[in-house]
Amino acid sequence: MEPKDGKVVAANLNDHAFVAHWRKMLQAANDHFKGVTWSLNSLYRVHSTYQNILQKYVGIDDPSPFKRCAAFAVAFMDDDNYPIYGEFEKHPYKGEISHIQKHTGAVLAYEYVRYCLDGATLNRIDGTTVVLGNPLLVSKHTFIDVVHAFSQLKSNGPAAFHMLSLLLEQLAYCVNESASYEREI
Repeated sequence: MEPKDGKVVAANLNDHAFVAHWRKMLQAANDHFKGVTWSLNSLYRVHSTYQNILQKYVGIDDPSPFKRCAAFAVAFMDDDNYPIYGEFEKHPYKGEISHIQKHTGAVLAYEYVRYCLDGATLNRIDGTTVVLGNPLLVSKHTFIDVVHAFSQLKSNGPAAFHMLSLLLEQLAYCVNESASYEREI
């Protein structure tokens, strides 16, 4: 996955670079929203879980960016890995999401997914390649629902992973209609 600005994202990196990339993302979010810290050891557990999810539930060498993003979000939000401590000092929807358990991590996971999918390349089964030229944009209401859904993610079953992958794909297609396969059913 290559975003528009040319930065390499975690899907293409080795173990240590994965974690360094996530750490950089967390620092950027903290610079913007303020107030959170994280556990580096937990980020390494996220990486291990991320790899296990992709291997167990996808089992192909080059999964789609939607599957990679879903695996990251599930691994990141899993209770055994959850790396985030603290609350945002200045998130625009802080009042609407503060009652949701683990909302801070859910926001960070969603923001990372948005970052990764912005400019991501899709290798379609028909042999064509499509670039997602528009970032994910959702309404405030949908954002709050996404945060709530992300906050409940666990890595102990395939359903959450596959449903999240489908959700991310459909959200991306909503803002990148030309990237979508033809609707038939």
